[in-house]
Amino acid sequence: MKYSNKGFIFTGCSFTWGYGLNYYYSFTKDNGEFYGNISQLEPKPAILFQYCKRFSNKVANHYNTFHLQPDRVSGSDVDNINWLEYFLKKDWDSENVDYSFFKSSDFHTLIFQTSYLDRGMELIWEKLTNRDNEYFNSYEELIEEIGDSELQRNYYHDQIFEIVSKMLIDICKKFESLGITVYFIHATDIYKHIDYIKERTIKISHKEKEYFCINNISDDDSSAIIALDFDNFKGTPPDDLHPSLKVHESIYKSILNKLDND
Repeated sequence: MKYSNKGFIFTGCSFTWGYGLNYYYSFTKDNGEFYGNISQLEPKPAILFQYCKRFSNKVANHYNTFHLQPDRVSGSDVDNINWLEYFLKKDWDSENVDYSFFKSSDFHTLIFQTSYLDRGMELIWEKLTNRDNEYFNSYEELIEEIGDSELQRNYYHDQIFEIVSKMLIDICKKFESLGITVYFIHATDIYKHIDYIKERTIKISHKEKEYFCINNISDDDSSAIIALDFDNFKGTPPDDLHPSLKVHESIYKSILNKLDND
């Protein structure tokens, strides 16, 4: 496939958005605190640096093409499934972005970065059932039901996993039916036993070792986390647990390797 002929679709959480990479441009008190969406009308050098260093931009730039991704700091798997559904329905009003001029035929590849499973619970509470097999009337009722019980949390974790994994596979199959190739990268290893997802997962090569998910990299290399990246920061690094600049580079190179081999 000639990747320069069409574009990429990336979707994920703050890992894909490149949160924290701005620190590598200039780590000061002004940009060392949490930030939300950055207005394109008020560009800041450190944020533009972040955009050019995150793996999504680097992949598209490598193939001399464009890419599309949600313009938000983070998001759950459910958020991103809904975002992709908007794409298929051309219903972008809820995102306050006019992407209606894009067609599925403008893209060849979707790379879905999965995130933390429990982040999507608030968006699918009406699909969950209690111990009496009854649907909840509100999200607050679900939270009260779960409480502090580890057993209850595990019970609903299993439900959430089943629902979200099916939603994830269903939306990706829709894109495949349109001729768009689907790949996954992962923040955690929650989906490692699902064949459909596992077969499309891009393993991350970092320092001569291969990883299923981003979070596992820090088990062997503490500098994979910004807060412990003493190689790139003088003194104390920013208090930020997102993937470091070198991890984004490893993800970028791993994606290229997979795409070129396929």
